[in-house]
Amino acid sequence: MIATTRPETIYADVAVFVNPNDQRYLKYHNQMVINPLNNKLIPILVDEYIDMEFGSAVMKCTPGHDHNDYALSKKYQLEELSCINFDGTLNELALEFSGLDLYEARELIVKKLISEDKYVKFEEITSNVGYSDRSNVIVQPLLSKQWFLITTKFVDEIKKLVNNEDQIKIYPKRFLDTINNW
Repeated sequence: MIATTRPETIYADVAVFVNPNDQRYLKYHNQMVINPLNNKLIPILVDEYIDMEFGSAVMKCTPGHDHNDYALSKKYQLEELSCINFDGTLNELALEFSGLDLYEARELIVKKLISEDKYVKFEEITSNVGYSDRSNVIVQPLLSKQWFLITTKFVDEIKKLVNNEDQIKIYPKRFLDTINNW
């Protein structure tokens, strides 16, 4: 049994992990398992990162939507799939749920898992979810290319420009403090 708070990301799962020291799962090491939503075979791998005391101690690996899973994908050279678009809809990996808002799709995916007898139970848990400081919505980790600049060379000039409202306007205004605190 594998627990998840994000069933919509099952489409992008590339592996399942267990702890190599967990006696309950020894016979499954390096076996294959079928992804319950897309029927793809994915490996069962072992890593000491997996906490034997947390949940079922079996972890699905979704590198495109979790920082820890991404680190494992690098370590084990796994494919990095993403099933969520930047606009918060599911992409073509989600098959019949492609194009749907991820929260709408989440409910439908749970119903699908239940109807196919692939859903075991629901549990209330406390989860540590990040929220955007700009929009106050839940942050969805996504794979993206990013560029980083060394701003220390330009900081004085940038501050002059943004503090002169005739040159650059910052919206919302509270982010002017963020820039000035560079």
